[in-house]
This record gives sequence, C-alpha cells and structure tokens, in this order.
Amino acid sequence: MSATTAGSRRGKSKQRGEKRTKEATGASGGDDNRVSTWLDAQKLTVLGTACLTLVALGLLFASVLDFGSAGNDDRSAEAPERMASAPSGQPPDLSTMTPREAAIRLFNRVMMADEQGNADEVAQFAPMAVAAFNQLESLDLDAFFHLGMIHAAAGDAESALNAAERMQAVVPGHLLASVLEHRVAVDENDQDRAARAIERFETNYDKEIKVDRPEYRHFQRLIDHFRIEIDGATGAGS
Repeated sequence: MSATTAGSRRGKSKQRGEKRTKEATGASGGDDNRVSTWLDAQKLTVLGTACLTLVALGLLFASVLDFGSAGNDDRSAEAPERMASAPSGQPPDLSTMTPREAAIRLFNRVMMADEQGNADEVAQFAPMAVAAFNQLESLDLDAFFHLGMIHAAAGDAESALNAAERMQAVVPGHLLASVLEHRVAVDENDQDRAARAIERFETNYDKEIKVDRPEYRHFQRLIDHFRIEIDGATGAGS
C-alpha cells in the first residue's frame, strides 16, 4: 500500500470520527436542552383555576442587591460583594459596623446560603441574623420583613408568618407582607394561602405603591418582579 493511499484512508477515517463526535455532542446538547425545558416547566403549578408561577427563590435572589441596601447605613450597599468574598462557614467581620448594618450583612449571608442550597450555612447564620435584628433599638416594617425572610429561609414558617402578620397589623395590605406570606406558602405547598397572598397583593398594589415607604424603596426590584410574575402567569399583563 502506498503512502498516499494510506494517508487518504486515515484522512477519511478521521473525518468519520469527527462526524460521529459531532453527532454525539449534538445529541448530548439536545438532552441538555430538554432537561432545561423540563426544569423550566417545573416552575409552574396550578393554584385554584389560575396558573401561577411559584418562584419564591427566584423572587428573592433576583433582588439580592436590593437586600444589601435595605438599611440606613450607606456602607450596607456593599454587602453582597463583601458577603460573597467571605470564606464559606465563617461569619463576616462585624466589628466596624453599626448594629443595623451588621444585621443586614448577616441577613445577606443567610440569603446567599439559601440561594446556593447550603442548608448548613443557613442553619449556622440564621440564628445570628435573627439575634442581630432583635438587638436593634426598634423594629420597623423593614426589619420585620428581613426577619421574616430569614425565618422563611431557615424553614421556620410560623415565625415568618408572624412577621408578616405584624406588618399587616401596622399597615393592612402591606405589599411586602404579602410577598413574605407567599414565600412561606410556596415553601409549605399551601396553595390556598399562596392564592390569598397574591390576591391581597393585587388588591392593594395600586394604593400602596404610591406610598413612600423606605422598605418599598429598598425592595423595589423584588416588588416589581413579583408583580411581573403574577401578571405573566395570569395573563393580566397581556
């Protein structure tokens, strides 16, 4: 066999191998696409007669930067970046922070651990965050919402709902109280409660969103995202 013939055959064999590799890669990509589509589909569930998107985690972490600025201290806006750089399992350095800023930093640590599915870190830092907020001189609506979300992340539905109820007692129809209640309802698979929280949010949105509440400014992205998801799922926004 000549060197030219052998080289030609090796070239054809290489081409066939490359073709099979591409086909295999394409098939794998198709599986990935199907898995992605399936996962997206799992975000939807039926509450009563309406198809509503249960996106508690998405709602929460799409606005984590807002959480970082949810305090009166300017430095608190740096929280997400600084929390992200802290070693896993180690608390942030709170020695130079005001009490409220320290509470917010711990809150962010809990939220990011929850986002990452790190139950051990949530269990570690949630009690610290709760204690930090409870040590503040006074608890306003903003602090109650923070506390409620910490309790929800830690799986303490009763305490989270208690925080939402305290918010509602001060401001009936408070938008973030409805968001918090919905988060708990989703976690607990309580479809009736989730539907009630959505209905209360929609009923009070037009009136409440016009009120200049600090917590609404701090969590504006969360409120906007929640409303968009509701409108998109129910078709109200079409």
